[in-house]
Amino acid sequence: MWLTRVSVQNPVFAAMMMFALMVLGLFAYKDVGVEEFPNVEFPFVIVSTNYAGASPEVVESDVTRKVEDTVNTISGVKRVISTSYEGRSFVAIEFYLNVPVTVAVQDVRDKIAVLKTTFRDEIDDPIVERYNPGSVPVLSLAFTSTTLPMRELSTYIDQKVSKRLQTVSGVGKVEILGAVKREVRINLKPQALQAYRIGVDEVLRVLQLENSELPSGTIKSGNQE
Repeated sequence: MWLTRVSVQNPVFAAMMMFALMVLGLFAYKDVGVEEFPNVEFPFVIVSTNYAGASPEVVESDVTRKVEDTVNTISGVKRVISTSYEGRSFVAIEFYLNVPVTVAVQDVRDKIAVLKTTFRDEIDDPIVERYNPGSVPVLSLAFTSTTLPMRELSTYIDQKVSKRLQTVSGVGKVEILGAVKREVRINLKPQALQAYRIGVDEVLRVLQLENSELPSGTIKSGNQE
């Protein structure tokens, strides 16, 4: 009320104050930095772990939940978001804004360094990094089929769809998640191994040699190679 009363009693003073505020606003507007892609530090830390050949359920129980329980003990954590794929685990940790990103990353690395010593040998070392908006996919596509089995659909997407997407101008990377890969399970007979006096390691070595890909050279035909 006092501001209204002063303005009514002193109209010239009120007009001068309004003019001064407008001038200050113009100068402040000129000094405010405007960027299309400003450098913003998001209070997120990402923990990604590869577990080759493991189903999403196994990844969830053996990796994701353990990472969640570990990072939840860190001070300043606001929430934890996780996703488990086939052979891969992603855990995103959001911190409060008053926590420096460098401190958050270091705290997570310290905790994960202790946790990874309890993982199985088949599990790769977790990768801890700060959130980078540039690494987020610009476009995500989901595919379903009422006629093709999951394995055939995965093969079609890998050999046809992803190849077409990679030829699109501006596409840097195409990644397939959740695909079903063809696997062959070999059951060994202990009696046969003992009879031939060979071990499991020898069988594994032979299988790897027989299924290895070697360069076969190049063939030139006219201007083509």
